[in-house]
Amino acid sequence: MHPRIVIVGAGFAGLETALSLKSLMKRAADITVIDRNDHQSFLPSIHEVISGKVRPDQIEIALPPLLDAARIAFVQDEVHEIDTSRRKVHTALAALPFDYLVIACGAAVRFYGVPGAREFAYAFRTPEQADRIGSEVRALIEDPRRPVRILIAGGGLEGIEIAGELLDLVSEAGQAEALESRALSIELIEAAARLLPGCSERVQDFVEEYLAGRGVQLLKGSAITEVRKDALLLASGETREMSMLIWTGGIQPPEWIRNLSLARHPDGWLQVTDRLHSPDDDHIYAIGDVISFTSPEHPQTLPREAHYALDQARVSALNICYDARGYRKIGYHPPTKPQAISLGKAMGVLASDTFFSNGPWVVRLKKLVEKRHMLMYRARPYLSTLTDAVPGAEFRHLLRLLMPI
Repeated sequence: MHPRIVIVGAGFAGLETALSLKSLMKRAADITVIDRNDHQSFLPSIHEVISGKVRPDQIEIALPPLLDAARIAFVQDEVHEIDTSRRKVHTALAALPFDYLVIACGAAVRFYGVPGAREFAYAFRTPEQADRIGSEVRALIEDPRRPVRILIAGGGLEGIEIAGELLDLVSEAGQAEALESRALSIELIEAAARLLPGCSERVQDFVEEYLAGRGVQLLKGSAITEVRKDALLLASGETREMSMLIWTGGIQPPEWIRNLSLARHPDGWLQVTDRLHSPDDDHIYAIGDVISFTSPEHPQTLPREAHYALDQARVSALNICYDARGYRKIGYHPPTKPQAISLGKAMGVLASDTFFSNGPWVVRLKKLVEKRHMLMYRARPYLSTLTDAVPGAEFRHLLRLLMPI
């Protein structure tokens, strides 16, 4: 009997796991992907939806035709519960049995219990939410009767990139003078002492100087304690009036993850071994945003970025394949990779622990990565079908799966 493999989530980690498993195991496994959406979005580019550089549909990959071409079952539904003892994933409409499970469901917005944040802030996790933010900003700046104050909660990667897109939107709308005169303001609020916590001082210095030089007000070391309809309160006691608040303050595991009888870190994220399965169950894997992964080589928690999710997906796929065939599993050793940060169309930063560069070419590089991803995934099931008949194809798949996409 073929092993039944259920993958929860069709983001970067989940979809890559499914396609990698299909390439490795062909028809020797029954693979099912569950996701509440019928598409995958290229999330590293959703900030560009705010400025209108891209539409949501331009960074979406339709899942039904992609998975159908790969002969992978797709269930569009919400996961409510996972029964680890009875080996079943319960959705709103079905109970799906599994022999191997991969949890790659991503994360949810975290409001840290700040009163009013959920009601009055604009969440930023999907292209649709980014599109709504862009529409609301345009409506605000087109009304000259009142000053406009746009606040961004969170000075991490998302908050930084949103600030860059807002600057582009304001410039293209002919409102640069309003930004200079403070009739229009963009304020970035970060609870830590610096923007981009965890990045090198060189990156922090450059980003802070660049944004401030273009008119973004930076409020560092300022924790938000309450959000109201037209203002927010800071821990210092200061009140900041606002026209809108964009929330990028953090993420947390989905609610149903907390009910799993699996090991978790103190912050709620799932714990995994270096083989990427749960220490409580070697047939249940977790990858992507839903885990907090550390290793001796990387004592800091890995950033929740697409390239790490893709690497984890390939390793988990190999380990499921190896385990099903009685082979020894391999360990996941995250390579050090540079981080690309967009500050609008005119500036980007590419940096690692030992490398730093900046310029508009970084933004163009990010667009090339996006377009390559979209093209490769749309074509991949058909390419896989063509290579099935080629001698040694599985070996070449193994090599390719361990290489960056």
